[in-house]
Amino acid sequence: MAVMMFSEDKITDPLANQLQQTGLALLVIACWINVSRSVITQDNISTFMQHHAVGWGIFGVKE
Repeated sequence: MAVMMFSEDKITDPLANQLQQTGLALLVIACWINVSRSVITQDNISTFMQHHAVGWGIFGVKE
């Protein structure tokens, strides 16, 4: 079975695991976007964006 234009002989176990993790991460991000859309309003968008930026900053420093 070809995956993302790769032939079957080029797909190794680590590559398959990485593709699975990437797909799961994209699914989680899509769910987070859908959930956050329902709670963000024009009144709290500035606060939400500040928390979002600080969270990514902490994640970047930690890694």
